[in-house]
Amino acid sequence: LSSIFSRHVQVLVDGRSVYNPGYGSVQWRGIPLAIDDIDRIEVVRGPNAANDGANAVVASIHIFTRPVAATPGWTVAGTLGSTDIRDGLLRHAGSAGDWQWRATLNSRRDDWLDNRDDRAHDHLIDTRAEWRPNARDEITFQAGGALGEWDGSTVDFSFSPAQTTDFSSAYVQARWQRTLSADNEWSLRFDHSYTRADETFTPLDFFPIGTLTPDNLNYWYSRTALEFSMQARPLDSLRTVWTAEARRDR
Repeated sequence: LSSIFSRHVQVLVDGRSVYNPGYGSVQWRGIPLAIDDIDRIEVVRGPNAANDGANAVVASIHIFTRPVAATPGWTVAGTLGSTDIRDGLLRHAGSAGDWQWRATLNSRRDDWLDNRDDRAHDHLIDTRAEWRPNARDEITFQAGGALGEWDGSTVDFSFSPAQTTDFSSAYVQARWQRTLSADNEWSLRFDHSYTRADETFTPLDFFPIGTLTPDNLNYWYSRTALEFSMQARPLDSLRTVWTAEARRDR
C-alpha cells in the first residue's frame, strides 16, 4: 500500500470494480459517488481473489451505497470553507409501488496547497433504482458519471507543476439477487464502465535538449463484466461461496 500504484488491492463499489487496469491504481476522486451516499466501507485483509477478482491479493476494499429507503425525500446541502472549498449536493429519493429510486447531483471545488496551483473542480451524477416484485427477488439498476478539471494534479503521476487533467468517467450496472433462505442466496450482476483522462503538461527544465518527452499522458479504458455468485450454508458449521465472472478490459 506504500505506492500510488495499488496493484494488489481490489476496490469495489456495490460489487463493481473501480480499479484502473491501465495504471494499476484507483483514482479515488474520479469515482462517480457522493460521500453522503456511502452506507459503509468494509476492508478485507488477505487474498480474496476467489470472490473479488484478480487484484484482490493483499486486500479488498468494499464500498456500499445506501439503499434508497435510507434517504427518502429531498436533501440539499452546501459547504463553504478555506482553501476555496465550495461543495454542493442535491438529492431526491422517492417510491411508487414496488419501485424505489434516488438521484444525486454533487459539485465539489477546492484548492488545498498554497505553494502550487492545485485547484480542482468536480461534477457528478449518480442514480439508483430498486425493484422488489416479491419477497425473494431484488433487482437494482445503477448509473452515474463524473467530470473533473484538475490543475497541478494528475491521475497517476506528475511530470510538471503545470500539469492539468480533464477527467471523465461513466458506468451502468444491473444486479438481480434472489434469496432462497436466510443463509442461501445467489446474484447475477452486469456492469460496464468507461474512463478517460486528458493530461497536458510542460516538460521539466532538467530534461536534456533533444530528449524525447511525451506531450500528454492521455489514456482511456473500459471494462465490461458479467458475474454470477452463489452463497450457501450446507451445514451449520460450513459456509460456501463461489463466483464465476466473464470480464473484458480494453
